[in-house]
Amino acid sequence: MKRLPRPVLRALPAVFGLLLAFAIAGSRGLHAASGAARWAALSDGCFVSGILETGFGALLRISQTGFFDIFSFAAHSLLVLFTPLRRPEDMPDYLTWRALRAERRPRPGRALLAAGLLFLLASALLLVLSRQQSI
Repeated sequence: MKRLPRPVLRALPAVFGLLLAFAIAGSRGLHAASGAARWAALSDGCFVSGILETGFGALLRISQTGFFDIFSFAAHSLLVLFTPLRRPEDMPDYLTWRALRAERRPRPGRALLAAGLLFLLASALLLVLSRQQSI
């Protein structure tokens, strides 16, 4: 299966965030509103997109440091202990498990976290703009 080019992969979180932001802004009355209410609806949409993408991006970055390796080791060792498929003697210890996982771990991506932070910044700017227009 052919992979997408790197610029396309980096742009996907931003495209998804824009689609989600406009869907939420539309449900908040973007097309029927005017002035400050329109900016507030766009701010709400950008905020939801920003929170979702920043949260998932932060979890992705943390998981690529090996923070959650202990949980995968525990799940695997439970399967070894309670099923007859493998013997406990064949199970590596935690340090060996972590070293094996570190070899296969991909390089951390920053596109999702960066897009989320940009949407949060856009939400804050749109909120300030809506407050200025309502005065």
